[in-house]
Amino acid sequence: MAATAIAEYALAAAAHFARGLHEAARQKAAGQFTREGYQMLALQGATMGVIGLGSIGQEVARLSRAAGSDFLVVCSQVLLTPHISGNGDTSVAEPLRRLFADNLRRYLDGQPLRNVVDRARGY
Repeated sequence: MAATAIAEYALAAAAHFARGLHEAARQKAAGQFTREGYQMLALQGATMGVIGLGSIGQEVARLSRAAGSDFLVVCSQVLLTPHISGNGDTSVAEPLRRLFADNLRRYLDGQPLRNVVDRARGY
């Protein structure tokens, strides 16, 4: 149940940004409406990047497919994802964000990742 709810939230966020609703909210708060910044992109035919194939990643992939999107699995096992990188405490969150960004760069460049869990060794 939780995986479905989180996956639905991920698709809703994708639709929110694809349609430029973040810009609409910014303009409304500023008391303006210019229609600039709106792209009105559809999820149908788009490619959704899925990082990790745990229960949430699998559900995002399933719902993406149902919405007419293709999906791209970036990494089948992930130790750290941005949504768990601290709770607003920059002393905790920033180093974790840097580690995530560094590991994403390493993955894309075909290099070994840092801080990988070694289950055979117990950590």
